[in-house]
Amino acid sequence: MDIWNWVDKLTDDLIEAGQENASSNIYALTNLVCDLEYERAASLVQEIKALGKSIGNPWLEVYAGHWEMRNRLGYNFEGESALADVIRLFEFAHRDNTKECPQSVCVTQDVSTCYGNIDGPGWAEERIAVCDETLARINPKWTCFYCISAEKALALEGSSRPEEAFAFLDNQIKILLEAGIKYDNDFFLTQAGMLIRTGRYEEALLVIEKFEDEEDENKDNSKQTTQACMLHKIEALAKLGRDEEAWKLLPPLAETAYDDRPIWIRAVSVLLQRAPERNDWCLGRELQQTLDHFSRVGSHRPLIDAALLCARLALQRQSAWNARCILELAKRHQPKLRADHGALAALNLLQAEIEAESVQPLPVPSEQLIHWITERGEKNQSRNPEEEIEWLLAAHNERPDDIDILECFIEALQACAAFEDAIEWMWRYVKRHSQEETRIGFRLLDSLLWMGKADEVERLASLYRESQPVFALWCKARQGFKDGDWPTAVENCRRLLEQSPNSQGARGLMAQALRRQGNHHEAVDCYQIMVEHLENPNDGLWDLMTSASAIQDWDTVRTAAKKLQIELSTDQGPIEEDWGTIIIRYQENSSEVDYYAQRTGPATARIFENAIPGKPQHIRDWVVFDGTILEKPPEDEEEQKNFIRTYAFECLLESGGYGPSWLADGVHPGEEAYQAFCEAIKKLGCCSWVHSNPEYTVTDSEDGQEWPGFYFSIAAPTSISTRELDKWLNEYTSQWKHRLSWARLAQAAGVDIEPHTKTIERYGL
Repeated sequence: MDIWNWVDKLTDDLIEAGQENASSNIYALTNLVCDLEYERAASLVQEIKALGKSIGNPWLEVYAGHWEMRNRLGYNFEGESALADVIRLFEFAHRDNTKECPQSVCVTQDVSTCYGNIDGPGWAEERIAVCDETLARINPKWTCFYCISAEKALALEGSSRPEEAFAFLDNQIKILLEAGIKYDNDFFLTQAGMLIRTGRYEEALLVIEKFEDEEDENKDNSKQTTQACMLHKIEALAKLGRDEEAWKLLPPLAETAYDDRPIWIRAVSVLLQRAPERNDWCLGRELQQTLDHFSRVGSHRPLIDAALLCARLALQRQSAWNARCILELAKRHQPKLRADHGALAALNLLQAEIEAESVQPLPVPSEQLIHWITERGEKNQSRNPEEEIEWLLAAHNERPDDIDILECFIEALQACAAFEDAIEWMWRYVKRHSQEETRIGFRLLDSLLWMGKADEVERLASLYRESQPVFALWCKARQGFKDGDWPTAVENCRRLLEQSPNSQGARGLMAQALRRQGNHHEAVDCYQIMVEHLENPNDGLWDLMTSASAIQDWDTVRTAAKKLQIELSTDQGPIEEDWGTIIIRYQENSSEVDYYAQRTGPATARIFENAIPGKPQHIRDWVVFDGTILEKPPEDEEEQKNFIRTYAFECLLESGGYGPSWLADGVHPGEEAYQAFCEAIKKLGCCSWVHSNPEYTVTDSEDGQEWPGFYFSIAAPTSISTRELDKWLNEYTSQWKHRLSWARLAQAAGVDIEPHTKTIERYGL
């Protein structure tokens, strides 16, 4: 069964209803998930769920929910953190109004995967049962047949029945072949992984090479598939001692999906036994961050399995401290397993190995340690925070109130990604020194905000409320700003400034929050006070010009520009100059959209690029932007010549007054005719923008002739109706040899679209 039929029909209906953007988002979601674009996929899920509710289509909600889970359970490797949502989705997908949705079958895969992420062996029998129930309801023509079969094979393997798993998978392949259906990548990858885990490395490589041959032939596999295949290959090569080949293929850990990281860790653990020089504290930091992620998302069994390998790598590089941290993390997750399956015994064995390691004594007396470490680092040109941690901890225990030792210790912990440990040590210090404002308090606040620990920020503020009320207010202001609660941030900054009028940090934070509220008048007042007191007022002056431009206080803009030695061509009135081309970045529906613009002053610009059809129109808008460059200019001088600076949209000064963009497509009329067309569009008051590249071609099906093509958008002032625009385009292009198509515009104008559909069919547009 083609489970996508209903999706195709829905997207066609959305296009007919003028919701092209919503239609494209539905398919974009699956592509983003399969291409490991986690953040973008997560944002799009919410849009599609909202669309499903708004049009009253619960099947679409099931669809969005399933692909959300593929994103979370796959790339993000969530376990217990996703379980409640998976169960809710399963129940929703089996209601009377959703159970007939073909995608509801896919939700079974989500349930099995989630339990597998939590504790595969512990939930093996339940996973097998749910897969059997689902397979009994479907046949090989269902795409789900692959996914559910692969899930059952993995569950059988997890229940220590590998041969049964292989036999089952072989039988499923036989069923597919007998039905005349080619089996897909789920089976390739499942087979390869099981062969490696059972020690059949040569066989695994044969399966992988077969997959690679198929990939070269089809060239349509997703990044998700190709990455998993490559990591399986690396692990097989490592097990076979073919290290050089494995190292060449190995991607950076940070570039892999979280569900592929257990494979990466297994492969590297083998490779490093023969290349210990590659096992350094930087690798330890990356591995620790991965384990912490597994911990946060509740993937208990994968965490323990990976921890056993990572701790031994720490021992190999003589970091008993890191090995102990990893052991403690794994021990916290062992009771959360549904069935132990040897985990506790393995952890006890690891603990004995760690305890056998000798503790490194302090190289110098504790009061001399910071100087010794610094001097040693300068001589060696590098430092090893894993090595230093043991010494710094011993020194801190001897001198618990030495803030320099503690700060160095915290920095070493953070360098090794031991962020929770660093926070715990800072808490111990501030509790002992709650009557005084210390550097550690500010460090702790920064760490808590960065890690999203709002409750602990409130706890810190409460600790200092009586003894250091200014710091307590700073904590609350920073948390308000972090949460996007601008009124709370502003109110606490006001109260802080009443007690400490010279706090420029609070004044700057307040100004930023006022800008987010759109209160640029007060923001200007804040910035004017700031620049009078700042040692280097440049940044403050740019912010001042942004807020002053937002309220069209051109005198203030000119005064600030003069202080920055910026020459303006006029002495009064609005600033409208030609400062060249820039890019303005908008945030629209949780995604970034860039438009070319002419910069007209220090913080203003006019957009001169049409919006993408279906997106909000900004052409000819006069806007204010934040003066911070979003993308760093290249270092190469030649590259700098073509570099265009990008700035974030701040606010709208004046609307361009244009309606939506409409797309036209077809055969290019020739350069002379095209230039005349552009001039005519300008005289009409419309704006056009070519979106196709110079290599774009179209083929006339009537004679097989290939022609240069182009597609462009056109935006008309709101005073020109869609019918008027359609009529003008028809009249102007009527003499062109090849007709263009602008079907969406014609449909919106309420005119006959058949000529456009014929053009689309003729030229394959």
